[in-house]
Amino acid sequence: MGYGAPDANGSSYLLGLPVETVAHVRVEKGEILDLAEPMIIGLVKLDGADSLLTAKIQGIAPGACRQGLRVMAVWKDQPTGTVRDLDHFEVVS
Repeated sequence: MGYGAPDANGSSYLLGLPVETVAHVRVEKGEILDLAEPMIIGLVKLDGADSLLTAKIQGIAPGACRQGLRVMAVWKDQPTGTVRDLDHFEVVS
């Protein structure tokens, strides 16, 4: 998969992969629950990184999601200093 040239706004790339199965559920404490709306999970390549990060993507309809979109990290309101401070990525282009 190709990646576009990084820009100076601090955003990262969203990599699109073919979707084989779509399920609008979540698993919480072993129980399967319906989601109120679809959740997009994407592979994000941070600028300058060699590996991919699996993360929740917001700010775009599932049908509009595609490879090469720029995304920015959205952090939780109350950071704790761990990787769990990342809430999701938001599409910026």
